[in-house]
Amino acid sequence: METNAPVIPSIDYAIFLINAVKFHCGQLVHLFDEEEFNAKLHAFYGNAEPNKLNDSLWYVQFLLIIAFGRTLVQRKHRESKPPGADFFVHALQLLPDTNRLCREPLIAAEILCGIALYLQALDSRNAAHVTVRSSSCSVKLTTAESSADRPSNADSLS
Repeated sequence: METNAPVIPSIDYAIFLINAVKFHCGQLVHLFDEEEFNAKLHAFYGNAEPNKLNDSLWYVQFLLIIAFGRTLVQRKHRESKPPGADFFVHALQLLPDTNRLCREPLIAAEILCGIALYLQALDSRNAAHVTVRSSSCSVKLTTAESSADRPSNADSLS
């Protein structure tokens, strides 16, 4: 594992933070598919080789959810950096380029929205708006590319 990676919390604390995110945001926004996310969470903690999932977009999403959860449950921060900042920074370091994100548009949109919400929670509104804008551009680009690959109705009628 990398030296600048934050210490991953226990599964119980991780579930607590995930539930805090669901409680505070679950009615307003979709940040992750709960069933799939939880299956990968248990695979991550139950795996003798957790590095397998470290290269996945799920791991980036996991780090963001943990960061956001820490922001929600730790109202007062005594340190110079906000709660969850170490997880957030590490997630950004692992965030792949746009080409990779476009191959998995759903989780990419969830990740980019998670980034925007974390920034918004820290009152970094401009950075959050830029992230949302890039998220919507990624989704539009991916949608346009996938619709260009499908035959149109006019092609199928002829």
